[in-house]
This record gives sequence, structure tokens and C-alpha cells, in this order.
Amino acid sequence: MFTEALHDLRYALRMLRKNPGFTFVAVLTLALGIGANSAIFSVANAVILRPLPFRDPARLVTVLETKATQGLDWLYVTPNNFVEWQRRSNVFEGLAAYQGCGYRLAQEGEPRLVPGTCVSASFFPMLGVQPILGRLWAPEEDAAGSDHVALLAYDFWQAQFGGDPNVIGKTIWRTSDRASFSIIGVLPQGFQFVQDDIAVWTPLGFDPKGTANRNHIYTVVARLKSGVTP
Repeated sequence: MFTEALHDLRYALRMLRKNPGFTFVAVLTLALGIGANSAIFSVANAVILRPLPFRDPARLVTVLETKATQGLDWLYVTPNNFVEWQRRSNVFEGLAAYQGCGYRLAQEGEPRLVPGTCVSASFFPMLGVQPILGRLWAPEEDAAGSDHVALLAYDFWQAQFGGDPNVIGKTIWRTSDRASFSIIGVLPQGFQFVQDDIAVWTPLGFDPKGTANRNHIYTVVARLKSGVTP
């Protein structure tokens, strides 16, 4: 059996040497197939096989707007509508909103840019996530002018601050307007949401009189009440 297999392998190698064009296509096809399967498994492992790092993820849903009259199947949510949904909804245990934000570690000189996300005060409590160091921000710190606090992702805390517990009270800056944010806590190891590279989390800073309140800028996630289906 082994001798026959070795003979077949030698014959296959000779044929491949005689047909370099076919050999190239065959190797490329195998490489693409293996790469695609690896990528699919990575996604499946992160989303399906590996438990998500927050409470009862099966009851979490994304909530969007729609304008059928304009042929728009979905839209991001306006700040005004998000506030109204929080007030009126009777099918969700809670709703939270988020949007991408950018930050940096140096106010002057060559800054180090870090990816961040702005989230409503309801975000972490709804997911059942508590910091391992420091605290979450309070609802009143979600308002514009009182929102200059920040949480760090665990890996970023380790890489940039060496896991220093005295990181509480240190400052980072927002790239858009150089506003300063005081670090108030560190999130648990392994916690991420949607993206794996978010380093900084800050409040949305909702302003009831803001000029952007009718703009479609928020992504909204909600937790269904028990017994409520999508």
C-alpha cells in the first residue's frame, strides 16, 4: 500500500513538472480555497462558536429607521428618534446607541491616533458589562458638556499603559476638536463590540438643542424583553 502511494506521488510530481501552467493554477486554487475557508472559520468562530463577551446575546437586535416612500430599506437613527424610542418603547428592556469616534494620546507634537466609539450611558449596563477598574459613566455624564470621560479597552490599557492601575485620571484627546477626556475605567479582557480594534469608549454627549439631532448618525442596539420575538 505504501509503495503504491509513493509511486502515485512520484508520478503526480512528474506530471506537475511537465505542466507548469496547470501546476500554477492548481496551487493558486488550493491557496485561495484554504484562505477562504480560514477566513470563514475565523468569522464563524468569533460570531457563532465562541461565546460573545456580554450577557444573553441572542436577545440583542439592531434597530434601524426606514423610509419606504423614498425607496430606503434602512437608515441610521437620528438622535431625536433614539431619545423618543427610549421613552416610548414597550418591547425592549433597553436601547443603546453608538457611533464611531477618533482619539489621540498626545495633545501636542506627533499624536498617536486610536480608534474609539461613542456610546450612550445605557450601552454597557444593557450588555451586562462592568469595568475591571474604575467605573462606568452615569446617565448625567451622557449630556453634552458633561461627557468628557473615557473607558479603555483592556488590551489597549496593557499595551499603552502597561496595565498601570494609576491610569485613572489620565487624559486623552478627541481628534476632531482636541477636547480632553479623563480616563475613569478599564473594560474586561476580551470585551469588544462589532469591531476588534476599539481602544477608547466615551459618552455620546447628547445635546437636546444640537443641530445634528435630525441627522441619521446613530446605530441602535436593543435587548428584547422576555417573550418578545424579532
